Amino acid sequence: MKFAVSSSHLYERLSSVSRVINTKNTLPILNYFLFSIQGKELSITASDMETTLITSMELEEVEGEGKVAILAKNLIDILREFADQPLTITIDTASFSVVITSAQGKFSFIGQSGEEYPKMHELDADNTVSFVAPASVLLDGISSTVFATADDELRPVMNGICFDVTTEDLTLVGTDAHKLARFKTTAIKGEKDAMFVLPKKPASLLKSILVKETAPVNVSFDTKNSIFTLSNYKMVCRQIDARYPNYNAVIPKSGPTKIIVDRLALLSGVKRVSVCTNQASSLIRFAISDNQIYLSGQDIDFSISGEEYIPCQFQGEAMEIGFKASFIIELLSNINASDVEFTLIDRTRPGIFTPAEQDDNKNILMLLMPMMLND
Repeated sequence: MKFAVSSSHLYERLSSVSRVINTKNTLPILNYFLFSIQGKELSITASDMETTLITSMELEEVEGEGKVAILAKNLIDILREFADQPLTITIDTASFSVVITSAQGKFSFIGQSGEEYPKMHELDADNTVSFVAPASVLLDGISSTVFATADDELRPVMNGICFDVTTEDLTLVGTDAHKLARFKTTAIKGEKDAMFVLPKKPASLLKSILVKETAPVNVSFDTKNSIFTLSNYKMVCRQIDARYPNYNAVIPKSGPTKIIVDRLALLSGVKRVSVCTNQASSLIRFAISDNQIYLSGQDIDFSISGEEYIPCQFQGEAMEIGFKASFIIELLSNINASDVEFTLIDRTRPGIFTPAEQDDNKNILMLLMPMMLND
């Protein structure tokens, strides 16, 4: 088979799907892309057995049909060095030889039989739940929660985003037991109530390809696998097989102390003071009163300390509470709002962080566990 394609267009698609490929694979064939041509459509597949990502593109000039596996590194490394130009790719489906021809020369290597490439998972039709999601809303939800997921071998269910869909709304949740992020939207609704846990890796991959997506995304899942269908991509992934904890049970309803503060001002202040904290604990003390937040941190071992005052709108009881600097930086970096509101109950209970103004069809909430203060 033979086809013509733009070098930059092909490289862009290969770069997207190549993120699925692990650096070390137990099956050598997983180091390859699967190229398949049917009619005038070229589909390119990459997989790590748990997640499969497929991209499709229409070809104007094509001869023949078939499929072949091509070593990903060879192809990516060659295409990376091309300026945008037309390429002709010729594949012998009998010997699996691949020849890339440009205006300046040609490159050839041997692929493998496409029949050896693993088949992607299929859904159980009797147990499939589906919904349609605006790409921008789904991107917002994943971006707001994936950072809070864990890397915990003992509790794998924490290593992904919980998709909790009902006939009224969709809720996405990520947590590592120290911090929790919840994104709820009424712009996405399911045909019935159901839940699945999407692992962090495919969630991050989906986030990267949603950035340029404008069409609605079709999401289907059963008890084991999930499929996300975009205009030019399709992702099939194995879910985390475990029951997600009751996230609503750990979210406090309200607290006596409420603060509204400029998000970037607080974020910058925390970053500066964090330089002066103990590297092991990364503890920053928040003292809140009189329409200001007093941030302080120190490392006694190195005789370094820092403090800063951040103006805020304050309501309720004065309070002191400690947070891990890296966690509060992560949290504030992932709230897309000019002002942030946070509610405190006491120094031993988690703080609730939200945008000061929420959109009508979505609600974002972040929870952060405090650190112990030694008075």
